[in-house]
Amino acid sequence: FNYLTGNVVNFQFGTANQSIVVDLGKEDGLVNNLPVLDEYGLIGKLIKVGDQTSMAQIITDKNFRVSIRIGPDRVMGLFIPTHGKYGILEGVRKSASINLGDIAYTSGVSMIYPANIPVAKIIDISYVDNDPFQNVIVEILCSLNDLDFIFISL
Repeated sequence: FNYLTGNVVNFQFGTANQSIVVDLGKEDGLVNNLPVLDEYGLIGKLIKVGDQTSMAQIITDKNFRVSIRIGPDRVMGLFIPTHGKYGILEGVRKSASINLGDIAYTSGVSMIYPANIPVAKIIDISYVDNDPFQNVIVEILCSLNDLDFIFISL
């Protein structure tokens, strides 16, 4: 990965939409949909790029989704945020071998996120009769309380 380091200059943590503004823009070579990370994992993606600043949708935004792979068999699923630093993994088959503490990584199947960026850690797994999928609850890995500096993957 090639990265640019940016400073978070503003943030909006509304009920539904959540975003940050960084001090990098088109003049720094940025375009929409670049992944935004911190040292722990995925924060989000750029959604508006100006000349000198950019806005990023963060992982806790109710409209955020990312395709993930998890477990030794690299089973596919979809990360969906729920509340605060928590989310769910949707579409993980019951037959998939996953465990508490496993890390979900970006799958690399989208044009936005390259493979193997850490997203979240499994904190609970449960099953429901007649449902072919596991109920998987995860904790987001990025530090949402300390968003001073970010990395933008080019």
